Amino acid sequence: MNTREICRWIEENPRRLQIITTLKQPVTARQLAHRYTIDLDRAGFTFWELGIRHLVECLNRSARNSRLYWLTAAGRRCQARLRRRLLLHSLVHDVPGVDWDLYGWVCFRHRSAIIRALEEPLQPAVIKRRARQRDHTLRMSANNVRDVIKLFLQRGVARRVFIPRERHPRYELTETGRAFRRLIIGAEVAG
Repeated sequence: MNTREICRWIEENPRRLQIITTLKQPVTARQLAHRYTIDLDRAGFTFWELGIRHLVECLNRSARNSRLYWLTAAGRRCQARLRRRLLLHSLVHDVPGVDWDLYGWVCFRHRSAIIRALEEPLQPAVIKRRARQRDHTLRMSANNVRDVIKLFLQRGVARRVFIPRERHPRYELTETGRAFRRLIIGAEVAG
């Protein structure tokens, strides 16, 4: 199939058209489902059918969960062509050079909630409170946060910050962690 035929195939389905024309960064099926308010199975199926036509590819193939999908060169060509036909301006893609396997690992619910809450250096109890303020259905304790923070420290996503006259350290995101935060928040924003 050439680009014109693939674009026609995309236009046959409003969901496919919306997803292809608004995708700005790599996302998981769960993020896609949340962003477009569709069920998870439909989001996974959409990535499957786009993948068969080589419009998207998985960036972390070794992952079993939180697989990240992004446009291929053919997908970007179709996106540009469809946006021109719809009289939309071209998109600026937000694709930093990060470890996609590590980012996929961060996309799990507790981990991403902690990343979103870490806007400044904070202690685990405050991180938990902020995460639960954002999502009241989140079941997380300060011990859960401490466990995840230890993993973040090992993987270079967060670092300790010692403040004079404070007994317990605070934690902040590293440059990698801030890039992940930007991607996680960007995935939540509707196209």
